[in-house]
Amino acid sequence: MQNKILFIGFKKAHENDNNSSYLMLMQLRSKKTFFFDNDFSCIYDEARQISGGDWNKIIMFGQKPLIKNICIERCAKYDDTILYSNFNFDLIEKMLNDRKINFKWSNHAGNSYCNYAYYCLLDIIRKRNIKTEVLFIHIPYMEKFLNMDEMVRFLKSLED
Repeated sequence: MQNKILFIGFKKAHENDNNSSYLMLMQLRSKKTFFFDNDFSCIYDEARQISGGDWNKIIMFGQKPLIKNICIERCAKYDDTILYSNFNFDLIEKMLNDRKINFKWSNHAGNSYCNYAYYCLLDIIRKRNIKTEVLFIHIPYMEKFLNMDEMVRFLKSLED
């Protein structure tokens, strides 16, 4: 069975925005992508629409300041509730190591759109008992994202 994967990033805030998640996913034109609005009032509804798709996996991306390597987010937090990803972490670790893509684990998906979108999607998936695996990966800002080309090749290979 072929993996049906949805790749998610965030829209550019303005025309000259150098949003690394947007720019990286624009290179995946042959793959199914979605871009969240940078607006808290829209994110929950967008997450609800996404969750209705027939996806095996949803891999979300956002940019994070001060990092040089990607960060795999294990969980999202809203108020006092923490929701953990249902993604196969052993598999993603092996795949990234095989491609020599440096990464680190993180238990803090941030305090803004990234964390909120991740939390909403995990919450909806759990409440509806949907079998889709969900993962959030933070990537560096463009000027620090030295292995973006390898990451794009990796993402393109996931459904093959």
